[in-house]
Amino acid sequence: KIINEALFDPSLLFNMGKVDHATGGSLRSSTEVDPVLKVPFPTGAFWTNLVMTAAPNGLSYPIVSYPYAFKWSASILQASYPVIRREVNTRSISDVFQPDVSFGTKEAISKRHITKFDPLSVALRFYTTGEGFWESFIVHGSPYITIEYNEATPVLKALST
Repeated sequence: KIINEALFDPSLLFNMGKVDHATGGSLRSSTEVDPVLKVPFPTGAFWTNLVMTAAPNGLSYPIVSYPYAFKWSASILQASYPVIRREVNTRSISDVFQPDVSFGTKEAISKRHITKFDPLSVALRFYTTGEGFWESFIVHGSPYITIEYNEATPVLKALST
């Protein structure tokens, strides 16, 4: 599969991730094509790289929500300000992703989900092995990076300049 549906909160999934106890698999729809989400998949949304199969290094491919770009893995969220690394040549203009800051927690992460989305934003939540979690609200065009920690110890690392 191209899409990793485990990265969506169960409340967003078709049949809320319910299991068919007769087969042990996910409940199927009555149509030939089985939907992933309760709503049509937002093809072309700026954040869809987050739910695609990860790169070999375990990080997602970047999403761009200017002025920042983001990648996530099972335990961290990386942010880049790619405009400062812009490469211009006669054929193209490229903004290179190089992580500037990494967000995580001191506590181990048990799972991560996309909990909400709309055409201009996406909410990412990381759950710790305890009661805590942390989440980020990535809003297209926002000049801020917002991270909210709840019963989790923040770990921020500056990665490059």
